[in-house]
Amino acid sequence: MTVVEPERPDKSAARWALDIAGYILAVAGLAYGGANSVVPGLAGAAAFGIFEKLKFGRSTFARLAIALQSGYVVWLWVGAVFAHFPTAFTVEVAIFTAVLALFAWRQVKWVAVVLTAYHALGFLIEVDRILAFPFDSAPSHALATHIILRAAITVTLAFFLREKPKEDLVSAF
Repeated sequence: MTVVEPERPDKSAARWALDIAGYILAVAGLAYGGANSVVPGLAGAAAFGIFEKLKFGRSTFARLAIALQSGYVVWLWVGAVFAHFPTAFTVEVAIFTAVLALFAWRQVKWVAVVLTAYHALGFLIEVDRILAFPFDSAPSHALATHIILRAAITVTLAFFLREKPKEDLVSAF
């Protein structure tokens, strides 16, 4: 079955300005994050490219939300395995991975709401934590990458939640 997305209206000047501001913030934040941005960036871009090629997911926002979180979870697993974080961190990453897999499989709104809440709360916690470190320290670079990724994921999930469900993907939940 081929999914045909409806034509989009032309963007307004305000929408273009918001898009450009978003790109500038993302590039600046990820540039500040430095090497911390490489793993999630490459993994997320590869996932999105594969999802776009296969038309995996019910929409572009679904594919983007899954790809961004896939890149993020790969980075978290690299940290859990090689940086020797506490067991609680590894358990959190495992639960996040399971919920992400459920979202990729079902793409239902209640799972997106759970993920949105998780990332929004994580965003707030990490914004609070970054204030405790000196500006150009290694932890502040890593936290900046966390903050940018969580913000992008939260916004993408919010757009996913605004979409109208397709008939064949309506959930019984």
